[in-house]
Amino acid sequence: MRVTLVAALAAAGVTLALLAPSTPWRVWTGDTAEAQTVPYILGIAHPTGFPAYVLLGWLWSHIVAVGTVAWRLNAFTLLCVALTSAGVVALAAFMECNIVAALVAALAFAFGSVVRSEAVLANAQALAALCAIWALAAAVLYARHGDRRALIAACACAGLGLATHPATLWVLPAIAVAALWQRRALTRRTAAIALLALGAPLLLYLYLPLRSTVVAAQHLDPTAAAPLFGAGSIDWDTNHPRTLDGFLTEVLGRDEHAGHALARTLNLNVIPVAAALWYSFASRQFGLWFLLVAAAGTVALAQRDRRALSVIAAGIIGGVAFASRYRRDEDLGWYLMLSFAATAALAAASTRLTLPGVKAAQASIGAAVVLVVVTLLGRADQPRTRNLMALPGGTGIIAAVVRDTPDRAIVVASWYEAAALGYGASVEHVLGSRTVVAGLPLQYVDRYPQWTRTRRVIVYAGGSELNALTFALPSSFHERPSSDPFYRVFEIVVPPTRAGSSRSL
Repeated sequence: MRVTLVAALAAAGVTLALLAPSTPWRVWTGDTAEAQTVPYILGIAHPTGFPAYVLLGWLWSHIVAVGTVAWRLNAFTLLCVALTSAGVVALAAFMECNIVAALVAALAFAFGSVVRSEAVLANAQALAALCAIWALAAAVLYARHGDRRALIAACACAGLGLATHPATLWVLPAIAVAALWQRRALTRRTAAIALLALGAPLLLYLYLPLRSTVVAAQHLDPTAAAPLFGAGSIDWDTNHPRTLDGFLTEVLGRDEHAGHALARTLNLNVIPVAAALWYSFASRQFGLWFLLVAAAGTVALAQRDRRALSVIAAGIIGGVAFASRYRRDEDLGWYLMLSFAATAALAAASTRLTLPGVKAAQASIGAAVVLVVVTLLGRADQPRTRNLMALPGGTGIIAAVVRDTPDRAIVVASWYEAAALGYGASVEHVLGSRTVVAGLPLQYVDRYPQWTRTRRVIVYAGGSELNALTFALPSSFHERPSSDPFYRVFEIVVPPTRAGSSRSL
């Protein structure tokens, strides 16, 4: 156990040491910008709210008072990825793999192209992946040895993961399979404690209505008052979960179509699509030769440790199938993160392969050497990732809005830009009295006349929103100068009617 702990700490330490210098200090856009903002201000994120991430991120971003807030939350994701790599070591060690192979496999996971590109940008799913790999490792340990503490630990990790992101749901079958292997020794008392450990972290979802109530009482959400009345709210009070309907919309992700994707996941026709999607990502993450070594590890477990293999299979199949159906999220790599960690551990399991006429110790050493060579060759063949430190991210958007829009204006921008602007408004406080509204340029067209009665309304549009405006530009959209060539700036000007009020657009 001491050797395992040293190897796990080494995997986490190397990951942190080598990736920390490339962690961006700038705010990003979209979900990343939201993840860099909401924990620091104790806000409410988009569904499903990710309360465990928000609360732990708040603690981290205030205790680690170094650099920008964006960097701190990026570093929090890196810490989670580093501890996930430590979880790979633990999973491999619990399967009695060669410890050197376990360490190499963990580093292959951490420095694979997909994981490496995600590891330095804030994301709630990083914490979920951390919880999932340790839940899977503990489930394997319980299936093999029946230690009740392992079952309770697996459930506790899964519960914390569910309080972070619902994708952790897919590790629960692994715990169930582990419990089936130990069904004769599983007592009612142990099962009750395990279920309590699983359910207790879900109480963190009470943060959502409680915080929403506080935000409303203290008027923290700048969009809550007239004339916006909550339209386009971001960061502070998404979906207003202090109400029952708002809470259910937030927690169940009604607007995210996750339920539909979940239903489609249970269809057997998804298997070929899921396999193709997984291979397209896994081949970039590890390379073909590494995957072949992992296949050898799968064969080894089929020969010698079917308990571990069945638990691992049960823990990763559902997540891969769901990722193939849930294309609403552009960062599908995060949904495959547990499968990547398990694949790395399976590669380490190749050291347990039984070969005719070869002693077990010799086979283990030989497989470890092969794994080291394959990992090094895979790293040499992987494409270089973008230098995120050199990219402007959302910083340029914030600066352009400050230059191109008047103070006290209502600034309407799509989600990706609005999330960055939310960081500028709530964390850096550089937007003055501007109020940021998240939405498409034409989404609030029926509300613009009312808004313009008290505030100037500016639409900040780029990308697909810009193309839509090109073909259907309302007469009330008056273009203003833009200092950013990728965005156009429009002010909503509604001529008064004879009665002195604004006419409909």
